[in-house]
Amino acid sequence: MKKIIVIFTYFFVAINYVHADEEIKLSCNLKLISEYWTGTSETQYVTDVIEISEIGNKKYIIGNHSDIGSVSSHKSGTGWISATDISDKNRWDISTKRQSGNKTVETSFKIDRNTGKIFYSELTRGPGEKFMRYSGSGDCQKVDTNKKKF
Repeated sequence: MKKIIVIFTYFFVAINYVHADEEIKLSCNLKLISEYWTGTSETQYVTDVIEISEIGNKKYIIGNHSDIGSVSSHKSGTGWISATDISDKNRWDISTKRQSGNKTVETSFKIDRNTGKIFYSELTRGPGEKFMRYSGSGDCQKVDTNKKKF
């Protein structure tokens, strides 16, 4: 019986430790500009829910819109060239560079925690001079995940 209580205590502490990490959702309105190697570009205004997670010493910023990527503060999986995290208590600032087949993808998020300003960029380089660049900026508001709308 004592072993069961000890195991239950460790399990309870472990669950609380996992939930102690930070997870934030932001609703962001962005002006997103797409530029192509052909010289064409297009502008769209999008609203995206950006998810920021901190698990231990690792940070993740995940965009949910089809034209907005994701970054991680560490290299994971295959194809990772670099991951740079210069975040501090006032901002998230993470950049990554990955190789996927014959393409290189450089992605960057900068989010000011005081003003709510967001800056996003992604550059995909293909063979030859081909490239596609997304750049966006806008304002974010924190989503209160404790209040459900539905």
